[in-house]
Amino acid sequence: SSFLGGSKIGILEDDPNLFPAEKDNCNDFNHGVVTQDEKWSSNPFDEKWNSMFMLLKQFQIQKGHCNIPRNHTEDGQNLGLWLNTQRQSHKKGALDAQRKARLQIVGVVWDPSDEKWNAMFALLTQFQEREGQCNVLQKHKEDGQNLGIWLTTQRNLQKKGALDARRKASLEEAGVVWDPFDEKWNSMFVLFRQFQKREGHCRVLHKHKEDGQNLGTWLNTQRNLQKIGTLDARRKSRLEKVGVVW
Repeated sequence: SSFLGGSKIGILEDDPNLFPAEKDNCNDFNHGVVTQDEKWSSNPFDEKWNSMFMLLKQFQIQKGHCNIPRNHTEDGQNLGLWLNTQRQSHKKGALDAQRKARLQIVGVVWDPSDEKWNAMFALLTQFQEREGQCNVLQKHKEDGQNLGIWLTTQRNLQKKGALDARRKASLEEAGVVWDPFDEKWNSMFVLFRQFQKREGHCRVLHKHKEDGQNLGTWLNTQRNLQKIGTLDARRKSRLEKVGVVW
């Protein structure tokens, strides 16, 4: 059905409590088919914008949100592309203030990636509060969301220098370690130093466990890495300073 003649518009005028901030400023049009919160202009560009806005509200009422895929069409109109255009205009500071306000009233988020990131960060915080740490396994899901994959993505972005500074600060404040292998190595090195201080030497038996951790196996691994020339230079230096003999 056509937009103005279709029954879907009626959905938008049934409830007088919907979008109260937009009421009382418009006149009825075409015998009440268009709701009174849509003030139609003789400007065809305004008329087109208003018609697309009505479709956005229709989508929002049906779905409960305004996260519209870019290729989504509503009643034959490219609503997703239109909304993307509004976001680009807003980003450039070129979006009309009234239009910006109307879009925000119905729940438009200017940067959907920010909304998604914040939702995942909230899940990470939930995990951290429950588990006491942020070492999320890559396959772990939190409330049905791929939290482990998301955190790996943040680490990869940080490694490339492409992670937003604010996001990086938030993750570090929550306790995220950028290289979990470094964290594990450091924790084993602390146990090694504990053994060395207590025993007065670094000759850890292969089967020895320190505080439940396989310290002997770990040290043997470091020796093997040194033997084949793949031990990190900084780690090698730290081990040698505390007395490790290769």
